[in-house]
Amino acid sequence: MPEAEIERYAGADALIPAVPMLGLSHQTTARRALGEHEHGGYEICLLADGAVDWHVAGRAYRIDRPSVFLTRPGERHGAVGGVLQPCRLAWFQIDCDWARRRGWARALDEVDKSCWPAAAELWEYHARLLEHHRLPRPSSPRCVEAWVDLLIDAALRLAEEGADPPMGSGVVRRVAEVIDAEPEHPWSLGELCELAGVGRSRLNELFRASVGRSARAFAAQRRVRRADALLRTTDVSITAIAHRLGYASSQHFASVYRQHFGESPSSARRRAAAGL
Repeated sequence: MPEAEIERYAGADALIPAVPMLGLSHQTTARRALGEHEHGGYEICLLADGAVDWHVAGRAYRIDRPSVFLTRPGERHGAVGGVLQPCRLAWFQIDCDWARRRGWARALDEVDKSCWPAAAELWEYHARLLEHHRLPRPSSPRCVEAWVDLLIDAALRLAEEGADPPMGSGVVRRVAEVIDAEPEHPWSLGELCELAGVGRSRLNELFRASVGRSARAFAAQRRVRRADALLRTTDVSITAIAHRLGYASSQHFASVYRQHFGESPSSARRRAAAGL
C-alpha cells in the first residue's frame, strides 16, 4: 500500500451544495499534512483507526480510539505540529445556510466539546455518502442529504451521551490495563491471549472492534506513547528511554518514533523544550 491513499470529492464532484467536500484518507506512515486551517462551514472528521494528535479551537487532543472531531465556521484546527500519524480518517463539510435550514446549526453550535467517542454507525453512514459519489444515480442528491442528516443526528447523540471512548468488552479493558501497567514488556500475542482467556482470533477481533487495531499493535502504540511522554517531560537520555521501554537499541526506538510521530526523538525533545 502507498504511504497515503486519499479519496476526495469537492467542487463539481460534490453532489449537493450542502456538502461542499467529503473524503476518506488512509495512511500507513506519519507525514506532514493538515497544518492549521479553517473552513467557512462546519466539518465533521471521523477517526476510524490509528491515532492522531489534533487541535481544535486552541485545545490539543491525543486520540488513539475511534472518535469524532467537530469544527465550526472559522475555528482553527489541524494536526499538531502539522504531522498526521498513521490512521484512517473520514470527513465531510456542511454548508452553513443548509445547516440552518435543516435545523442543525444551532445544535452543532451548542455542543460543548470538539471531540468525543465515535460508533460504528457513523462510518456506515459516511460509507453511504461515498458510495453515492462513486456511482451517482438520479436519486443520489436526495440520498446524500438523508445520510448527512442521519450522520449528524447520530454524532450529536453520541456527544450528548458523553461516554468515554469504548474499550469494548471487559476482556479488552482488562488486557489494556495490564499493558498500560507494563508498557516496556515485549508482549507476545500468546501472553495477551493467556491474560484474556480467549483465542488469538477472538482477541484481535475484540481489540479491532474497540480500538481499531490488533492487540499487539495496541501494545506497541502504548509503548511508543509512554516513551514520548518520558521524552517530553523528563531529562532522561534518549538511549535510556529506549532501553527502559524495551527497544532493542536507540536506533530502533528512533525509527519507530519517527514512523509514529513524523520526526526524530531529538527533534521532538527540542520542540518540547521550546514549548512548541
